[in-house]
Amino acid sequence: MSIEIAEEVNLSSPSAESDNEELNIDRFALSSFRHIADQDYISARLSHRARLFPQFLWQSQQCLEKYAKFLLLLHRVKARRIGHSLERAFALLDARLPFPIQLSDGTRRFVVYIDNIGRWRYLEGSQFVTGDELHRLDRAVWELRRYCQRRLARSPSGEATPAQRQPWLKEVADAEANRQAFRLSSGFIERILDDEKHPARSGLVWKNLCFG
Repeated sequence: MSIEIAEEVNLSSPSAESDNEELNIDRFALSSFRHIADQDYISARLSHRARLFPQFLWQSQQCLEKYAKFLLLLHRVKARRIGHSLERAFALLDARLPFPIQLSDGTRRFVVYIDNIGRWRYLEGSQFVTGDELHRLDRAVWELRRYCQRRLARSPSGEATPAQRQPWLKEVADAEANRQAFRLSSGFIERILDDEKHPARSGLVWKNLCFG
């Protein structure tokens, strides 16, 4: 049975709250960062399958950057000087989010690896792959993306309190037991998974232990 993580409002659709500034910012974050990060992630998998490794590395960097920026914007963390640096973005996540994000040592090493070589779009530096980077990307995206949900930042009455977050964070942690069953509401990845005829679906689920 899948675990559907629903938001308290549908950020993908207009509503009576459309004049709410906080809600509009969150809608912008969803469309400009989380949805695009999902697409960059799928593109990275397609590139890896096609053995287009420079493109895979760049798209991996892009998706991790956008998930991080989604979280920073969702939690209203000022991040004007991070540029495309994953190191600076993840340092802010660790220092400024109102709860700790649980990332495995393997994921943190992968972020450093991608930060060091994935940003070389024009081969300004050396690039290399080791053979396990696709599965490392899957794990990194899954671990970070599970925190990309509005209810961890806000409740219907305002900013979420630690007590309100606690059951949701427990769900996030418990999802480790069955990663493929964990789903975000209104997620682009979930939309592709649910559409068996979508041309990107085979590339998304191919050898994927986290989404499928």
